[in-house]
Amino acid sequence: MTHIVSRQSVVFILLALTQAMAAPAGATDYSWRGLFVPLNWGNSNNWLPAGVPASGDTITFPCTASRKTINLDGDQTVDTVTFNSPTAYTLNSSADELTVGNLLASWDAEHTLNFAVRLAANSD
Repeated sequence: MTHIVSRQSVVFILLALTQAMAAPAGATDYSWRGLFVPLNWGNSNNWLPAGVPASGDTITFPCTASRKTINLDGDQTVDTVTFNSPTAYTLNSSADELTVGNLLASWDAEHTLNFAVRLAANSD
């Protein structure tokens, strides 16, 4: 029995595979809310959805956040960090490091990262 596969089907399958490989399974998109003191990265109440971003996750620092100063409380690894705010964010730490695969800014604000940032091809 012969099976004929159209070129359109092959393209669709390749696109689906590419999308499946683009985001790690179980990855979460987090958005900083900055509602609760302490304003620590590890305070799950400051993220939407509630939780703490981890390896493979994407995070956004939006213009709607209540407070735009964040304390990095321990080494962190995420896939993508996006600053989506015309108001500057400040991220502080004395000894911790952020490892990120993609670091993006969609406004012309001068965000300050007061710690080591390691840009990695893949944060996993």
